[in-house]
Amino acid sequence: MELSEDEKIQHIVDVNWLGVVKICRAFIPVFRAQQHGQFINISSIAGLVNLPLGSFYHSTKKAVESFSECMSYELLEFNISVSTVQFGNAPTAFQSHVVKSEPSAIPSYDRMMKKITDILHKKTKKNTNLTPEITKTLFEIANNPCKNFTRYTIGFDANAMRLLRSKLGYRLFNHVIRKSVLG
Repeated sequence: MELSEDEKIQHIVDVNWLGVVKICRAFIPVFRAQQHGQFINISSIAGLVNLPLGSFYHSTKKAVESFSECMSYELLEFNISVSTVQFGNAPTAFQSHVVKSEPSAIPSYDRMMKKITDILHKKTKKNTNLTPEITKTLFEIANNPCKNFTRYTIGFDANAMRLLRSKLGYRLFNHVIRKSVLG
């Protein structure tokens, strides 16, 4: 976080959160006029599980989760449903486009970057069939909208992290993350 540049932070906020907000705001009047509609907002398991060096990405994904849930209450009376889809790392070009910090003069940050990069690559390898699974789930959600706000989690890593966090509780889960990432 310390070494982040304002323009890159703004880009993450614009794409990951404000993009979702603006699309939803544009479609609400249309959905209201037709007396039904459905928003499927793409989030990430990063909206639930926080890792070091992901402050801005994780916080924007959490913002999508919170925004979507709040919006679902506001739109319920208009027969407009809202859901989010959380998934983890898919073996796509996404990881190659992730902006990473250049090596710094701060060894602690460099060690964390290497450790997290290694963890993400291992998790991505376990999600070999994730892209078709995401497509299938999005199609199912679109064809069977749930009236109440619903979070869908897709993929090995996302489901494992969601389950671990719910079963272990915040403190123990936080301890596991610290141990696995920071050593």
